[in-house]
Amino acid sequence: MKRIYLDHAATTPVHPDVISAMTAALSTQWGNPSSLHTEGRTARKAKEHARAQVAQLLQADLSNLYFTASGSEADQWAILGVDDLYSESKGRIITSTIEHSAVRNAAKRLANAGWDVQWLVPDRFGFYSADELQKLMNSETKLVSLMYCNNEIGSIQDISILSNVSHQHGALFHTDAVQALGKLDSPLSWDVDLVSVASHKINGPKGVGALWIRPGLEFPPWIAEASQERGKHAGTEGVPAIVGFGAACQLWFDNQQMYRHQLTLLNAKFMQVLKSSGCEFTLVSPSEKVNVSIVNIRFHRCEAEALLLGFDLAGVAASAGSACASGALKPSGVLLGIGYTEQEANECVRFSFGPSLTIDDVTEGAQRIASVVLKHQAINK
Repeated sequence: MKRIYLDHAATTPVHPDVISAMTAALSTQWGNPSSLHTEGRTARKAKEHARAQVAQLLQADLSNLYFTASGSEADQWAILGVDDLYSESKGRIITSTIEHSAVRNAAKRLANAGWDVQWLVPDRFGFYSADELQKLMNSETKLVSLMYCNNEIGSIQDISILSNVSHQHGALFHTDAVQALGKLDSPLSWDVDLVSVASHKINGPKGVGALWIRPGLEFPPWIAEASQERGKHAGTEGVPAIVGFGAACQLWFDNQQMYRHQLTLLNAKFMQVLKSSGCEFTLVSPSEKVNVSIVNIRFHRCEAEALLLGFDLAGVAASAGSACASGALKPSGVLLGIGYTEQEANECVRFSFGPSLTIDDVTEGAQRIASVVLKHQAINK
C-alpha cells in the first residue's frame, strides 16, 4: 500500500535536487568557512551563495540574513534579543495566545525576568484585530511578535496593518514566517523588523533556519562572543545544511507560481472528496485568508489520537496540533487559544500538503481518511 504523506506543515521530504546539492557540499565544501585556506574559502563561497538564494526567495537584503539552527531558534533570538537590546529599560512585549511554542515560551521567560507580557487573543478563526492590538499598545511597548501564517489552522494575518500599529508606538515588529516562506508573499513586502524562516518546511534539510534583521537595527548577537555570521551567531556553520536550505529556496523561487497553484488544487480536491464521503466534520481553518497548504478539521465524536493511529494503519500520515506537541496527551494550545473546548480540540486533525503530492494522492488519501472516520463515527453514534 502506498504511503500518503499529508503532514507537510510538520516537515517536508527533502527534494532530490537538495540532496544532490548537500552531497556535493559534504564531498567538496566541507571546510571551515572561517578559515583562510582554499578549503575554507570554498566552504565560505558555498555558504554565501546559499544566503543569496534564501534572500532571493524572502526578497531580503542578504547582508542582513543570519543563519540559525532552526526556525525555533530564530524565533527565540528575536524575542529574547530585546532583553539585551533594552536591558536597562524593560517594558512591554505583545504576542498572541496562538503563536508557535518557541515564541510563547520565550515570552513567558521574559515575563519571569520582569517584562510586561501582554497576550493578544485572536478570533475563532485565528485572526488578530488591529483594534485589539492598538488597545494593548503603550509607550513602553518594545516588541510585537505575531505569526504571519498560523502553523495549525493556516490563518494569514494582515502584517502590513499590524506592523503599522506597532511602529506608531515605536515598537519593533517580528513575524514568524516559517509556514509562509515560498507559499505566501514575502513579509518583507511590508514594514517589518525581524523575520524568522526555516528550511525543512520547503523541502530542505532540518537543522537550519534564518533570522532577517532590518538594515540599521543594531540587534544583539544570539550567542555572546560570536565571531561567525558577521558577529551575530557563534559556532562553526553547518555548510551542507545551509547549502541545502539555499537549494530548497532556489527550487521554490523557480517554481513558486506552479507550486502555489498545485497546492490550491490539492486543497480543493481533498475537501471535495471529504464533503462527498458522508463523514461529519467541521472546518476549523478559515475559508478565506488561509494558507491552502494547511487544513484543520474537527471530526465529530472522534478522538484525534485514535484517528491518527487509524490513518497511519491506512497508510496516511497526518497530525493533531503542531509537531512540537506530538506525544503530549493535551489538546492543542492554538485551538484552545481560539476558543475551542478541550473536548472539541481533541477531535481536530491537521492535514497539510506539498507540491510533491498529486491529485490522485490526495483523492486516495481523503478516501482512506473518510473510511476510518466513518467507522469511528458509527461506533460512537
